[in-house]
Formats: sequence, C-alpha cells, structure tokens
Amino acid sequence: MQQRLDALGMSARQASLDAKLSSAFATNILNGKSKSPRSENLHKLATVLGTTVNWLVNAEGPETPPANVHARIDADLARAMEETAQRAGDLMPVLGEVAAGRWLEVEQHIDESRFEPAPITPDPRWRREAQYGLVVRGTSLNLYAADGDTLHCLDIRQSGRLPVNGDLVIVEKVRDSGQLRERTAKAYHEGENQFVELRAYSDDPRWDEPIHVPHRVFSYALEKGLSVEIVAIVLGAYRPMPKIARR
Repeated sequence: MQQRLDALGMSARQASLDAKLSSAFATNILNGKSKSPRSENLHKLATVLGTTVNWLVNAEGPETPPANVHARIDADLARAMEETAQRAGDLMPVLGEVAAGRWLEVEQHIDESRFEPAPITPDPRWRREAQYGLVVRGTSLNLYAADGDTLHCLDIRQSGRLPVNGDLVIVEKVRDSGQLRERTAKAYHEGENQFVELRAYSDDPRWDEPIHVPHRVFSYALEKGLSVEIVAIVLGAYRPMPKIARR
C-alpha cells in the first residue's frame, strides 16, 4: 500500500477520506492495528489508489487493473456492500481494547470509532444490546486469547447475569476521579473468606499480582484514588485468520 501512496503522492489519511472511510482506515492497516478490514472497504481504498485488492493486501498480481475489469470490480463491490448490509445485525460491535498496564484518558477510552465490527454471533440467551467485543492487546490474557483476538463480552448491568466461580470477567480500574482507566480481563475465583480473587489468565509474570474484592461487590475502592469495577463476563473469543508470510 505504501508504494501506491508514494507513487500518487498521497497520505494514508487523504486516501482513506477520498474512499469515504474513517481517516485512520489506511493507517491502521499499515501499522497492523486493523487485522481483518471488511472487503468492501478494501475495494473502496483500492479504487482510490488505482490498484486491486489482491495487490493492496498481498502485493500479488498486477499493480494496476486492466481497464476492462473496472466494471466487474464495481459490480463485485456493490454486491459485497449489499451482502454486508443484509448481515449487519449478525456483526458484533467492538467497543475498545483489553490491555493490562495501559492507562487511557477518558477521551481515548471512549473513542471507539476505529474498531471494525467482528463476525461474532450474539448469544441468543441475552439481549444483543448487552453484548460487544473487545480486542486483546499484549500478554495479560495469553493462556486464553492472543494479541489481536476479540473477546465476546456480556455487560453485567444490562444482562443481569452475575459472574460465578471460574468465569473470565472484564475488569476496569479507575483513578484520578475517573480521568484514567485501565481495562483488563481476569479469572473470577470465589474464596472462603467472602472475598473474590481476580487473577490474570497469563504466564507473563508482570501480571501475577491478583486483585481482591468482596463477594458480590462489583465496584470497590482498592485504595484512595483507585477503584475497580467488574463490568462484563467473557462468553468466548474470536481469532481472525493470521496473515501467511510470503516466501
């Protein structure tokens, strides 16, 4: 992609805007943040850059398409957009990331427009509105999910489903009067002393220290200026197909 941008003297941001996509769409592909962008969006970007999707993604085939294939590409794009619109209700909204040790300011924490929906089917036992995806970053959950996987989460408040012993839960730490937040996933273990231990499901020693909260208390002040809240239960995970290295 960078080769085409350079050839056209165009920035990644401008190419994205010309394709009627979010301003960071092409940038997220270049830096690896967007692992599986939608095919119709790739078609839009490829059209703006005057190339094919196959060349844009895999650097294979002709860099620029023959003139007689544009009509077919336009027809394929229209069909892909129609199919996506028909199955929009089956896509899971992705509302951010799970990243231990990463504190975000509130403005960053709620800026979720750059995340593509995930092909996860909502669990019919719970309201769709109570279900969402979170992208895993780092190693704090590597015994369950790898960096780049998407967790299928169920909001506790909206669903009324409470965590039980052995669940994987989404935990948010809040400090500086709510201005900074850290979102992680922890294993939920009920002890015999009316406390729950929240443990990292990881073999990375950086995340070994557990969090202890009272049983059935989902928002708890750990110390002055620092609180923790259990916000969701993890129902499953989705792993996109990894890119195969070229030989």
